[in-house]
Amino acid sequence: MWKDYWNITTVNKGKWYAELQPDLPTIPWYNRFKYTGRKFITTINRLRFGHCLVPAHLYRMKSVADDKCTHCAQHNADINHIIFQCPSFGIQRLTLVSEISDVADENSISVPRRVQDLLTDVAFFMPLFKFILNTVGKL
Repeated sequence: MWKDYWNITTVNKGKWYAELQPDLPTIPWYNRFKYTGRKFITTINRLRFGHCLVPAHLYRMKSVADDKCTHCAQHNADINHIIFQCPSFGIQRLTLVSEISDVADENSISVPRRVQDLLTDVAFFMPLFKFILNTVGKL
């Protein structure tokens, strides 16, 4: 019954998360990690839910005056901008891409090209977390 409700409600709301989590898990994703610090779990959960402390989201919630990136002043500074586009994080992005490529090679999977694809596989969580720590600090 819960699975049916999940399928019905994700048609209209929660589409970001439903794309990452099409089936209901029996155990939380973080139970598979040795490192379960609060900051790590909070950061990945915010990414997975799409409720990050980025200007675009904060602007939609009416918490900030505009959606400009605080690092490069580009409009619509969403999580895709922070991870893949912001020119202020070019060096850190090279490290992220290298770590993601290494993880993909180790697990014989293709290298993800979207944030949603990175967040569907727990193998990419640690490189993403390190990138966030080394750039914006927290989400």
